[in-house]
Amino acid sequence: MSYYKLYQSFYKRQNHQILHPPRLCFDTLEFYIDIWAGDKLIYSDVVHGPVFDAGIKLPPHRISSVLGYHLQATEYKMMLAVEPTFKLPLSQPVSVSVLVGRKDTNKLARIIHKAMFDYIDRSSYRAMAFDVIDISPMYRFLPNIRGWISLLFMEGGDECEIDVFGIQMDFNDVANSKDELLALTDMEADQLDPFEATARVNKFVLPEFILQWILCSLFLVTGHWVMVLISLPIACFHLTLYLKGKHLIDVTEVFRSLAREKQHRVIKLGIYLVFLCITIFRVALVKFDTLRSAAADPVYFR
Repeated sequence: MSYYKLYQSFYKRQNHQILHPPRLCFDTLEFYIDIWAGDKLIYSDVVHGPVFDAGIKLPPHRISSVLGYHLQATEYKMMLAVEPTFKLPLSQPVSVSVLVGRKDTNKLARIIHKAMFDYIDRSSYRAMAFDVIDISPMYRFLPNIRGWISLLFMEGGDECEIDVFGIQMDFNDVANSKDELLALTDMEADQLDPFEATARVNKFVLPEFILQWILCSLFLVTGHWVMVLISLPIACFHLTLYLKGKHLIDVTEVFRSLAREKQHRVIKLGIYLVFLCITIFRVALVKFDTLRSAAADPVYFR
């Protein structure tokens, strides 16, 4: 074979590649969707894969013809009818987070994390947000892939709020079919199930509070005033959380409160390390004084 024939065989890119059957199916998937207006959770639901895959079969009558044509288009997209509908205030920042999990494992993948609905297209009656998908390190050479989510709203209403009746999610940058979307989902990075993660953290909260209250009381009784001054703010903070019923992490708010909870625990860890350093120093000091006093005592011989 000549170099010219070899060049003719490979100079054109092969666009028609056979996609291997996906290892996932919608029957084993669940989508966790949370939408906030400011700090208020206005929508939260766990959507089963077949429901998201089936789309909106009976759209409401009060939608525009443009949106009706979009719902009937042939390109693949996942859609969900919101029942009951909810009002979306436009005067506040609105954000969304989406996770996808498998029913047969305790792992989830993050699709969208606190993406803002910055663009509201009133001509197509959609409010859109996107985020870069968290791909597994096994596929480190893939470019950034965006996941899009849209809120579908009805005609009418006022300038301050919109009436949302549906949610759409797609990955049209790279996935235009059901099998392509499932293959893309299989490449996303696994994370711990939020229900299991919050359960693991919450079981240590009350023991930590009780132990810290006991230590603060012992410092107070024994007259260690410096330790009391260090531990008393944490004890008051724990007591305030307990009386308000906010000492446990709410699984529905875990993504919203993750940064705050992490900051609280980092600060407490620093204070506990100060406790440890002071305790080690005092133990070493007492031991040193004991050895020095023993060495200073006179020894008498008979």
